[in-house]
Amino acid sequence: MDELLAQFVVEGRELVQQASDDLLALERAPGDRALLDRLFRCVHTLKGSAGIFDFAPMIRVLHAAEDLLDTVRRGSPIEGGATPARARIAAVLDVVGHCDDWIEAVAAGAGSLPAGAEAESARLVAALAGAAARTLRYTLT
Repeated sequence: MDELLAQFVVEGRELVQQASDDLLALERAPGDRALLDRLFRCVHTLKGSAGIFDFAPMIRVLHAAEDLLDTVRRGSPIEGGATPARARIAAVLDVVGHCDDWIEAVAAGAGSLPAGAEAESARLVAALAGAAARTLRYTLT
């Protein structure tokens, strides 16, 4: 693995971990703007890093997640404010989990995303679109 790709793996793992932590924290503190902003930056940075290697399925799904998070940050009228819905958190968490799997595939020596990444990316983008359309507000139960 070349040095730049190795750096992508290291940074990708860190960004995935931070995004996962932020998503779980948002479940406990759904109105925390700083968490939401940090999560957005993680997704945005990971998307840019994937772009360096032209990992198109990863770029597409991260772009869709970034759009969803940006909508929440702006106070989506569907949402009624900046509080993320449970469905939105779950959809972005699913994206982050798949990005983690893809990064590990790259680290395992493939140097590319695994077979099936294209189809999985399409499924994830559709799930994000569905989560964006939901009107249920997140409430702690």
